[in-house]
Amino acid sequence: MATRRKSTRSGRSRSKNNQPPRVDPATLRSVAAVVLIVAGVITLIALLLPGGGILNGYVDGFLRPLFGQDAWLLGILLIVAGVLVERAPSVDYSWLTVALGGLIVFIGGQGLIHLFSGKGGSDNDLQQGGGAVGEGLSSVLSDLVSPVGAFVVLVGIVLVGLLLLFNITLVAS
Repeated sequence: MATRRKSTRSGRSRSKNNQPPRVDPATLRSVAAVVLIVAGVITLIALLLPGGGILNGYVDGFLRPLFGQDAWLLGILLIVAGVLVERAPSVDYSWLTVALGGLIVFIGGQGLIHLFSGKGGSDNDLQQGGGAVGEGLSSVLSDLVSPVGAFVVLVGIVLVGLLLLFNITLVAS
């Protein structure tokens, strides 16, 4: 008489053993925060010491013409984003809101810097002002609503970005 074998659950356990190890989402969030903070610090070092290394020269040579004097703000915003990403479980807003708010502050700040210190569109003017992005934004707004109107719009853009970045309102509730 043939005997039946008892079925084992080796098929299931075998598939669990073949899965790659899972990383806790909190660990991934911490890794993302460290990457953002390190990127921000490296950006600031590169802008302060452009001759200090090969990467520093490339970062400075890329960021200054594109973002002008506002390039240092990119480093600061990366650090702030890293801190806020790490704090995400203790606050009630998503990473996307933080990133969007930081981006809006950054772009509005570029426009403001170029509006006040930018003289034109030459390479030197872009580096001394708000870079190519700031020059484009401030010149379009100045042509559209005058330089004074451009200032008001750009301050409003920065204010909206700050409200999103820190999840705050203008009035206490």
